[in-house]
Amino acid sequence: MANYLVLGLFEEVSSAAAAIEGVRRIGVPDNRVSVMSGTPIRSKLLGRRPARNWLGLMSLLGALLGLGAAVTLLVGAPLLYPMYQGGQPLIPIPPSIIITFELTMMGTMWVTFGGFWLLNRFPRFGRPVYDPRITAGMIGVLVEADEGRAGRVVDLFKNGNAADVQRVGARPQIDNRAWGRWLAVVGVLLGLVLIIAPLFVYDVIRIPFGTQMDDQASVPYDGGPRLAAPANSVPIQGPVFVSDQPATQPVPANPNSLQRGQVLFDINCALCHGPKGDGNGRLSGFFTPKPFDLTGAPVQALSDQQIFTVISNGFGVMPPLHENLDVEQRWDVVNWVRNLKK
Repeated sequence: MANYLVLGLFEEVSSAAAAIEGVRRIGVPDNRVSVMSGTPIRSKLLGRRPARNWLGLMSLLGALLGLGAAVTLLVGAPLLYPMYQGGQPLIPIPPSIIITFELTMMGTMWVTFGGFWLLNRFPRFGRPVYDPRITAGMIGVLVEADEGRAGRVVDLFKNGNAADVQRVGARPQIDNRAWGRWLAVVGVLLGLVLIIAPLFVYDVIRIPFGTQMDDQASVPYDGGPRLAAPANSVPIQGPVFVSDQPATQPVPANPNSLQRGQVLFDINCALCHGPKGDGNGRLSGFFTPKPFDLTGAPVQALSDQQIFTVISNGFGVMPPLHENLDVEQRWDVVNWVRNLKK
């Protein structure tokens, strides 16, 4: 049997409460009676039991689900696949607190949002029963009753000081076509996401975004690793070595070269070899064997080309200095090493 909707508009709360009590007496259950008002009205004033609100329990369920996900991620996964890194505990407490809070809040919000839609039976299609005068201050009592009781509800409202009574007619049935269209649109959107998203994930489709040069392949000042020159390339100033021999002419040992050589020696060499070149630099005690005494006969017996090669390519624990000193600066250092004779 089809149910009918009857809407009564009342100006006073007491009149609406009396009408609701009369509807209850003629056998219409409370779940078939709805009250509409522009301002909240307590159920007690209308003689009704407070409506049970399941949204709070749903929010609690969402919080528990989020908490369970956090515990699974932060405790379960590390226990199943333990990985100790950098001396840190298997389950670090400070970051775990933050992640637990975030997941708990996300579970609460998502389940509350879905519960709100479910409890209100969204989406609803069709035009709902309403009267603009409810917004202006009247109280609307909407009753869903069978055909036999609908007439009695109309008479009850008219005798109960209702400002207006509207018999809307049979309750509209669910529009299956509207639901089908809505589900089809949702399905198409989800399908497009599932098809298009992998194209971006696997770089099939690339959209260039400005990065303010943050992602460029560059090396900061005094940073590394430096990109090596191509094989068999020749520097602008010409080859430095040919057949493992210096391919440049020595710089004359004039006062300017010696002055430059002393400054460069103090910067690059004195920490190990000492300011006087005697092998007693500040770091000499950390090396075994100790750095060479550059003033001694073994080193001074070397040719200028041999000293230049050692400075360029290194020797033993001594690192190469070809990245620190250009060709002329290395010859300046050679001239200063010659000046360190005892």
